[in-house]
Amino acid sequence: MWRVDMNRVQKKQNNKKGFTLLELIAVLVILAIISMIAVPLFMNKSVAAKQIAHNENVRILFSQGQAYLVKEKVSFPQVNIIDDMVAKGYIKEIPDNPLGGAPYIVAVNDSGVITVTPEMVEVTGVIVEELDTIVPTVVITANTLDSTSESIITYTMEFSENIIEFGTEDVVVTNGTKGIFTAVDQKIYTLVVTNSGPCTQTVTVNEGVCTDEVGNNNVSGSKSIIITALIYNGTHNIPKLVTGMTPVKWVGTTETETISTDPLWYLYNGDIESTVGGTQYTADKWANVKLVDGSLFVWIPRYTYNIKESGGTSKIWIKYSNGTIDDTSLNAANSNTPFKVHPAFNFGGKQLTGIWVAKFEASNNGSGKVQVRPGIVSWTGIGVDAIFTACRAMQNASNPYGISTDTNVIDTHMMKNNEWAAVAYLTEAIRDRNEIEMNSDNNCYTGGSSTVTTVYGANVVQGNTGNVYAIYDLSGGAWEYAASYVQNHDVPGDGVENYDFGYLVTYANSLISAVTDYKNELTGAFDGTQETAYNVTSTQTDGMALHEIADSFSLTSTFQGYGDYQSFAYSMFPVFIRGGCYSNTGSAGVFAYMSTSGAGNTTRSFRPVLIGFE
Repeated sequence: MWRVDMNRVQKKQNNKKGFTLLELIAVLVILAIISMIAVPLFMNKSVAAKQIAHNENVRILFSQGQAYLVKEKVSFPQVNIIDDMVAKGYIKEIPDNPLGGAPYIVAVNDSGVITVTPEMVEVTGVIVEELDTIVPTVVITANTLDSTSESIITYTMEFSENIIEFGTEDVVVTNGTKGIFTAVDQKIYTLVVTNSGPCTQTVTVNEGVCTDEVGNNNVSGSKSIIITALIYNGTHNIPKLVTGMTPVKWVGTTETETISTDPLWYLYNGDIESTVGGTQYTADKWANVKLVDGSLFVWIPRYTYNIKESGGTSKIWIKYSNGTIDDTSLNAANSNTPFKVHPAFNFGGKQLTGIWVAKFEASNNGSGKVQVRPGIVSWTGIGVDAIFTACRAMQNASNPYGISTDTNVIDTHMMKNNEWAAVAYLTEAIRDRNEIEMNSDNNCYTGGSSTVTTVYGANVVQGNTGNVYAIYDLSGGAWEYAASYVQNHDVPGDGVENYDFGYLVTYANSLISAVTDYKNELTGAFDGTQETAYNVTSTQTDGMALHEIADSFSLTSTFQGYGDYQSFAYSMFPVFIRGGCYSNTGSAGVFAYMSTSGAGNTTRSFRPVLIGFE
């Protein structure tokens, strides 16, 4: 049987040790230290969580506020848009500020910049980056002046910072066609824009079409350029239209109206080498317009020229000008002689980009007014004074042409020697010794026939381009008076001996009294002979198709072997006529010229010229 020795048990219990005072104090110190570390740590984590939540609220409110501005298009400034953001579904509800204090406000300033208050705070123990609220701006520039006649403009769009998701579709162009779009880098972009007529062209980057790298939407920017009447298309000066002119083209032999931007209206190929007997020139389609009465005119663009006069191997070169910028470089194919500025494009000191020349010889509309139409008998039997007056009267009040009476807008006048030559030189440059067939109609019908379909059909060979877009009646038909003469001192009381029959004063006094804009006057010390008149004036006739294509004052020209008739004007017969008539078989042509009195004659007609200034 077991027995418990209570004395021994009691003795063992009495021998068991407890905590000493020192041990208890140590435990308390340790607990205090733990409390000092743990309690602030948990407290800090709670504050940091609230700070982070607050900052996230600010970030969301800012981002959604930007989205709200882009889509809702509200006016600026706005005191607080947060209620409307809730109403429009941009945020579910207005968040509580976990930091306590003031409620959230989303304000918009005058420039459309959002501010969220209270602002972000620094998270305890965490470095917080400052929120980027700066929106990207854009400055648009052009490679031209703010007013230009350029047909192609390059716009540069430079943003204030790097942006993303920006392309040509984000650029709005008013009055122009988008071309090549280039991203130079993330800040700079370029866009090429073409235009087709006078306008105000605007390039715009709308607000919110792209963002910066943190999502800030861009603000808008734009650039406007005033496009004046276009001058140059990369090859030649484009036709200068004025009120009353309507572009026309042909479908077969049928004339139809068109618009200035129609790519089929005209085509000038320039001085492309053509073989003798070839027909490459027929690809040229010179610009035609008609006036309200149906009169037709053809555009001659400004150019420089170079001539080699060497009989059957003669040649004319031309270079179209860019506006009034002329190429006067040396022609290596002609002993390095320079290209010359053609004088037809200088109208009394006004530099012209081109001239409008009558498509046919002039005819009478039945009431004593000029008309220029196919298949009608040329106006003959009329002298220089009456021709000069009739051409100037084309812009009188109540004229049938629909053109302005303002001489600052348009001018009408009788063709001069240099204007005839402007047509002749350009004709030869594109044809290269392929002579125009003459108008042999002995009734002097314009275009060589009384039937319009024949004029625009079989008779296109009588036109200088060999097609319906040509200028007709340059060879044959009727001789054409030019507003050009040799001065013979046939002026009473001027003290200079006369060598004439009084023809200049009698038949062409209008030329004597006209300003230089309207005439080519040749002057010098004359002795009454044709040879002296030719020799004395040799330095005065550049661009007139006289000395430059002739080697004598009479007989026939050796130029290109055409055999065109030549008889230089002189004191007795002081006025020039051009082109030959229907009876001059073999000697009529664009380089034919003769001297005459200036009186009316049944084999003499004329041709008007129009100049547009605006």
